[in-house]
Amino acid sequence: MGFEKENRIWCAIPVFNHGATVQAVAQACRAELKHVIVVDDGSTDVDVGALFRQTDIDVLRFPRNQGKGCALLAALHHVQARGARTLLTLDADGQHQPADIRALLPEIAADPDALVIGVRRMHAPDVPAASRVGMRLSDFWVRVETGVPVQDSQSGFRAYPVAAVAQLPLRGRRYEFETEILVQALWAGVRVRHAEVGVTYEPRGAGHSHFRLCADILRIVGCHVSLLAHRLWTQGRIRSQASVA
Repeated sequence: MGFEKENRIWCAIPVFNHGATVQAVAQACRAELKHVIVVDDGSTDVDVGALFRQTDIDVLRFPRNQGKGCALLAALHHVQARGARTLLTLDADGQHQPADIRALLPEIAADPDALVIGVRRMHAPDVPAASRVGMRLSDFWVRVETGVPVQDSQSGFRAYPVAAVAQLPLRGRRYEFETEILVQALWAGVRVRHAEVGVTYEPRGAGHSHFRLCADILRIVGCHVSLLAHRLWTQGRIRSQASVA
């Protein structure tokens, strides 16, 4: 807890229609950290603010759904204004285990200016094969785009160095945001560290994910294409300038 006080760690939980799980997730996070914020991204299933009215957990609310990226950006700016050094994020649907915050804290302590990824144990029997394949493909493309080997580049369980990522030129507003912020951070020279965390997947059809298979995969693929094109264009300019010089 001394490290938390010294380095000002905040935890942010974006939520959209996860009324059945967000309260337990946020309260479990509050048991681990002093500063917790829930970003209600236009939920219609429950009054998220009312769930936390008798607590010291902050709630930000969008009147309509704007996307996970917008929710995380709002949290980032909120905690930056309050002097946070680190923003730890995890999902509201119960996939991530708040007790695993403890696994990220030593990595944050070792390098407070690094971006820490909670690497999910994807070998568990309840993890869908498509999720494993998607993770490997994303890791491959992030390495192509940055030259940096990254584990579980799709994980939403992360710790961001606030000052560094708040300056990034981010355009993504939905699920592609987490791909973009990771790649942009690596381009900016932010170091990456990893910590193993658990993951819980509910049986098919029983979960609460709002990931839209076709639309959001297309967004993520489009994000990778844009990032790769930017990298190739930048490298081409550098080589061209070097040849002129």
